[in-house]
Amino acid sequence: MSSLIFTLKEATRQRIDCSPLTPNKLADKSLADIAKTQLMTGNLSERADALFIITEGDSESIEFKGS
Repeated sequence: MSSLIFTLKEATRQRIDCSPLTPNKLADKSLADIAKTQLMTGNLSERADALFIITEGDSESIEFKGS
């Protein structure tokens, strides 16, 4: 199976804390649940799907694009 891919929608001024997006934290989660994952960017909390286009794949292999 292919990787779970997070493609950044647009550049941000602040760094995005992607620590919630690790294989062990995403195991057994649906794509809808992954999309709802809250990520910190600066002092704001954003849903993962607000920041990234998420392409379904194996959560054991995660790729980030556009960062």
